[in-house]
Amino acid sequence: MSFGADSTSFEINVIGDKTGTQWVGKFTVKSLLSHRDDFIRDAKRREFLGSINPQLADAYTLNAADVFGELSVRITLAPAFWTESNGGLDLIDNNVVREVYKKAMEAERAVLDKVKTAGEKAKEELRKAEAEATQTP
Repeated sequence: MSFGADSTSFEINVIGDKTGTQWVGKFTVKSLLSHRDDFIRDAKRREFLGSINPQLADAYTLNAADVFGELSVRITLAPAFWTESNGGLDLIDNNVVREVYKKAMEAERAVLDKVKTAGEKAKEELRKAEAEATQTP
């Protein structure tokens, strides 16, 4: 039984901003996260920040914890370089992580846009049906 957890695949082909390494691979991500995923995402984010005064972390670290927490639950299939680097945590090239995150979040936005469009279409059809029902012959 599906609970609405669609997945999307995308490919990256990025030259590392620090190493000059070419990073190529296909990722599969959850387009939408479940409530469980949200709990796990937040737990991972807090784990990355540590338990001693995480509110004192600098802006980069706070942002990175959010990104890696998100990717840790969203990515379901990744190329070897990603899995071998602990889900990107051990990579030196920031732009590779940014590209994966950007494309993962685009997958979510695409699904939400489809849902919104379908909802707007359904509302319009309902309005038309109601208008036709109230018209007198």
